[in-house]
Amino acid sequence: MWGKKEEKMLNIAGSSSVVPFAVEWAERYMEEEPGTRVHIQGEDSSHGLELLRQGEADIAMLSRPLTSEEEKEFESKIVAWDGILVVVNTENPVKEITLQQLQDIYTGKISNWKEIPDGQDARITLIGREPGSGTRQTFENLILKGKEVSPSLVTFESGDVVMEMINMDPYSIGYVSMGHTEDEVACLDVDGVEPTEENILSGKYPIVRPFILVFKKKRKSDCDEFVKYVSGKENTRLLRIQGLIVADQNR
Repeated sequence: MWGKKEEKMLNIAGSSSVVPFAVEWAERYMEEEPGTRVHIQGEDSSHGLELLRQGEADIAMLSRPLTSEEEKEFESKIVAWDGILVVVNTENPVKEITLQQLQDIYTGKISNWKEIPDGQDARITLIGREPGSGTRQTFENLILKGKEVSPSLVTFESGDVVMEMINMDPYSIGYVSMGHTEDEVACLDVDGVEPTEENILSGKYPIVRPFILVFKKKRKSDCDEFVKYVSGKENTRLLRIQGLIVADQNR
């Protein structure tokens, strides 16, 4: 008597910013490959890489570029581009901000909204992501450029919670993935540039990061099949629906 065909299993772990998108990718992939189970685990980019090193994950999800040392150890595929949006409460009269002002706010040099044009006389509530977050690493690399973040920063473990906090506090400021934003928060123009898909693709919008799938150089073929599906034409429409920018039209 023939035994039941063994089910294939893929474990994918990493950036919580990528998780909502990866869950949909996985569900569609499993529909097309019924003998495969894909398990998604979200925490942060660095944790995903560590699980990959330990053999507890087959693929790591990153929302930041690989470092030069990591590039020696792993292979990767950019599957989409994502703008990091600067968000405030919808009651905040400020509509735009400069990169310099952002740096001054997040290093603590500016602590009151009145120091920003159109800002009210109110202390800024500084919100960000937890250490290890790819969103935070990208934001700080592009904005702080090596300077220390303000000790008044309040951190949260997901973009969804950041948006909840921004929605509750009229004097707060934070940053989230373009694919995670909703009408409950207001997005600021940065250096006079609106964070649209066109401006991200053209390179005008300055705060952009890749969504990357990372895997070992020696890996099972299932990894390649999943990565090929996610980066293939059949998934392009879903990427756009999700608010991401397709990588094969990248910068």
